[in-house]
Amino acid sequence: MTLGDGIIIRIIAGGLTVHLVQLNETKLALSRLRSWRVAAQSKQAQAFRAETPRRHGAAKATWRSSDLPVWLNKDTYIREIQPKLKAVTLSALASALGISIPYAVSVRNGKCVPHPRHWKKLAVLANATPDN
Repeated sequence: MTLGDGIIIRIIAGGLTVHLVQLNETKLALSRLRSWRVAAQSKQAQAFRAETPRRHGAAKATWRSSDLPVWLNKDTYIREIQPKLKAVTLSALASALGISIPYAVSVRNGKCVPHPRHWKKLAVLANATPDN
C-alpha cells in the first residue's frame, strides 16, 4: 500500500513495516519495473524462451541410448554421480548441460534426474568415471 510523499507500507506476516522513500526513487523504481516487464514480453524475449524447448526436444530426438558407456546407467548415476555433484558449482553445471541455474539446483540436490544424454558430462564434471 502506498501513501503520499513516498511512504510505502508493507504488511509482512501479520506485522507492519513502514518504509520512507523519496518520491522520485519510487517513481524511478516503478519505471524500471515497467520497462523490465515490457522487455520480458518482447517478441525477441518470447522467441528466446520458445527456442529452449525446441533445442532440448531436438537433442532428445537425436540421442540414442547406445551413446552411453556400458557402465553408465540410472543406478550408477544415482549411486555414484549424483552425490558427487554437490562439489560442482551451479554455473559449471548449468553451462556444461545448457540448463538454467534453478534446474541445476534441482539436479545437484537430487530432486531431478536429468535426461540420460547428460549423464556422461555429469560423470566427468563430478570426477565419477571408472578411471577415477
